Formats: sequence, C-alpha cells, structure tokens
Amino acid sequence: MDTTGLASPDYRIEKMMSSFGLAFSICIVYSLFGSVINHRPVVIVVSFDGFRHDFVKDLTLTKFHSLMKEGSHSDYMINVFCTKTFPNHQSIATGLYPESHGVIDNSLYDPKYGRRLNFSAELYEYDDVIPIWILNEVAGNGSYSGVMMWPGGEFPYGNSSVDYVSLKNKKVMPTFSQKWDISVPWETRVDIVMSWITHPETPTNLVMLYFEEPDSTSHIYGPESEIVKKKLHDLDSILSYLCQKIESMKLKDIVNVILVSDHGMKTVTPSEIIDLSAGVNTSMYTVPSTSPVLHIYPNEGYEDEVYKQLSTMATKNSFKVYKKNDLPERWHIKNSRRTPPILAVADEGYIFEDFYKTMDYYRKQYNITPSRNQTYGVHGYDNAVESMHPIFLAWGPLIRKGYKIDPFNSVDIFPLVSKILNLPHHRVNGTLYNIVNILKVDDPSSSGFSSIALIGGIAALAAVIIGGAGIVTSSLLSKRKSSNGYDRQLEQNQCQSILKEMGIEEQRLLSDSEED
Repeated sequence: MDTTGLASPDYRIEKMMSSFGLAFSICIVYSLFGSVINHRPVVIVVSFDGFRHDFVKDLTLTKFHSLMKEGSHSDYMINVFCTKTFPNHQSIATGLYPESHGVIDNSLYDPKYGRRLNFSAELYEYDDVIPIWILNEVAGNGSYSGVMMWPGGEFPYGNSSVDYVSLKNKKVMPTFSQKWDISVPWETRVDIVMSWITHPETPTNLVMLYFEEPDSTSHIYGPESEIVKKKLHDLDSILSYLCQKIESMKLKDIVNVILVSDHGMKTVTPSEIIDLSAGVNTSMYTVPSTSPVLHIYPNEGYEDEVYKQLSTMATKNSFKVYKKNDLPERWHIKNSRRTPPILAVADEGYIFEDFYKTMDYYRKQYNITPSRNQTYGVHGYDNAVESMHPIFLAWGPLIRKGYKIDPFNSVDIFPLVSKILNLPHHRVNGTLYNIVNILKVDDPSSSGFSSIALIGGIAALAAVIIGGAGIVTSSLLSKRKSSNGYDRQLEQNQCQSILKEMGIEEQRLLSDSEED
C-alpha cells in the first residue's frame, strides 16, 4: 500500500495533542482575563425628579454628603427652558436643546399631527433624535442599555440620517425597559436595574434610573413642607441602598453613578394666581400647555389682537408675553415647528388661572382643602431663576473624589456619558469641555485596572501559550524515530499552520472596528 503523502498515526496523535494543549491554554486565558476584559465601565444615570439644588443643605442627608466627599458635585446644574420634566429629561438624554429634540414642554401642539400631544411616542418622535440609551444599544461590542421609567424611555427610536448606526427604516428599543409605574417600590427598581447590569447574556453598561420624588410631593404640599423633608430622607435611604447593592455585588470598581434632576421647585399660593380672563378675551385663543408657561394659539385672524391684550395686561401683572420671533435666544425654543406663535410666562412664584383645576384635583385626590394660604409647588419658570436649578452629583472609579465643579449645562451630561462609555456620537449642543474635569486622569487607579497592564498581561500569556504549544510539539517531535521517514521541518510547518488558523500567529488587541 502506497503511504506517500499520508500522515502516520503517531503524527495525527501529536497534532491532536498539540492542538488540545493550545486550546486548553486559550481557555485558561479566557477564564483568567475574560471577566476583566468584559468589566468595562458601567454608567447609571439616576434622576430624582424635582430635586432642587439647595435641598442638600440639609446636613441630616448623610448619604448625600458622604457621596459629595467620595465623588464630584456642583452647586447646581443649569437646566433648559421650560423647566419642566419632559423637556429636561430629554435634553439630558440627547445632549440637545428643546428646539432641537422637539420636547419643548410637557404638553404642546404639533402642527404635524394637528393636535395636542402629551406623554406619547409622537411627543418624542422628532427629527430622528436619538437618546443615549439607543446610541449605546446600537454601538455593538456587547453594549446593552436598560431604562427604568425614564421619561421617553418606553418608546422606540429610529434614525435615517446618522451614518454610523444602522437604524434606517426601523425602530430600536433598549434591551431592558420598564414603563412608568408608580406602584413599583424604589428598592425593587434598584434590584431590577442591578439584575440588568449582571445579566449573564446581555449585561447592561448603561442604565437610566428614574424616581418621581420629591417632585410629586412638592407639587401637592410645597417644597418647604415637612412632608417633603421626609421624602428627601427617603431618597437619601435609596441612595444608600443603591450603594450597598453595588458594593455587595462587587461592582464598585466598574460602576459610575451620575445623579441629576430635571428642575427645582418654587412655593406658590392661590393668592399668586393671575386670571387672564380679567383682561383678555380668552375665547380668541386656545392653550395646550399648563402654568407657568402658556402656549397661546390665537384663532385665525386674531393673533395681533390677542398679543395686544396680553401685552397690556402683562404691564400690570407678574408675567411676560412674547411673539415667537422675539423669544430669548438663551431659551433655545424658538426654532421648532412646535413653538407657539405667542408665549406667556409667569414670573417666579406666580401661576395662571388654569391652576384652579390643579388645586381641585389635589382636593379630590389628596383631601386637601384649598385656602388662600395653602402652599403648593410649581416649576417651569425661566431657567435663569435660582429656584429652578437642579442637583448634580457623581461618584465611581472614573470620578474624581472631593471635587467641586463650576455649574454647567444639563446638555453636557450626554457627552460626559459618551466619553465614559467610549461612544461616538453626532454633533450635540452639549460639550465635554464644561464637565470633563470631574473625570480622573487616565491612570491605573482610574478605571479599576491599567490598560497597559492588561495589554502586557495578555501579551505575556500569549507568549506562554505559544511557548507551551511549542514545547509540547518539540517534545513530541524529539521522541520520533528517525526511521519513520517523515521530515521534521514539514511537521513543524504544519504545527505553525495550526497556530495561524487559531489566530495565534500575531498577538494584539483588536480595535473597536475589528471587533464588530
């Protein structure tokens, strides 16, 4: 029988043993370093709705104060106008001003749909806007997002104009999403998002976590009330719980937490209500929004008359009125199809007559007897007003300790999170320059491990693998008898071919583009 060109049984065994040894070594590498490689930074963006910047002056909020020492904070964050929940959460999520992301108020009129919009997919569907959880979701490389009740987070988003993501003609949702449900306890919310981060198949590296307090209670009783002070301590406790979970799950070296709010809160009483019907024919216009910012849509042919009557009344009352083209540039709401032809904005501490309906709702829902001195909480005023400014606090392995940064814009949060997660993004209104100083210098302690050490470790282990495979091969080859008729160089070349097929010929870290 002609055996020319056929490998002997001994050679096949040697080849199998060599390959097995190499594969076994690779398994060891993955078991030793796999968890480190996958432990890239995680970001949790937490929002406490209506948490005014000066609420933290209460020294009994011990967890807040310990985290201020452990991380970075600012006296306040400069939010967007109008200072309401939906516009500000969307600006934080997109890095865009309201005129760019389209959510210029909690409720508004959109000529595209020809009707009033409030919390809905249509409200958030505007000019292919992408929030950061979608940007992270489509980034690939094992990036997964989780959204816990964040306003706008329960709706899909699509895009056809940004060329670095594949979103054309389709809508995308985060891997995990929890719709708004006030009945879900706070601790349960934390437990759920932590399970997202530690999910065995799709662990999230970005979580958006929302809490409705102290906003809800402040509206009903006023921000200075005793019941709101109790809510602040409840929030202090949930912060402690979050930190305990991060530590007990051994995630402290990778999880960075950014705590923000959307706006502050101002005390108002019924004595500050401005009744526009006393000086304006209210039948000449409609209003799709609520106090303290009224979107005025005059009936056809009545715009000049409505503006004239409102302007006259504004000179004697505590509010201002603007035509669309005269809106302050710093508000960043002028250039939107959703911007009304006329805008009426109450001065700080005042509200319009629509607030009577709100008071009646509180009376029925919470058994509150309205009186002239009953206190309530309102927000939405000019974002230059101090009482409207929200909190900012951040901590984690990438965040500087005990650092106080100058006030910055809420739209700067987007580029900050993008930087931490290494996400490429389109042009936004926010800038990293304003906030980058809260990040640690790139050193081994800043992210839990050193990139240089990681590369060196992998290179060293690669050398061990190759060397080990070579030793096994050489040992086997040395035991071969010269009488078997096989060429030693041929066998070595075949072994090198095996190494090459398994990707061990050249050891280096893949770039982001190569990993896709």
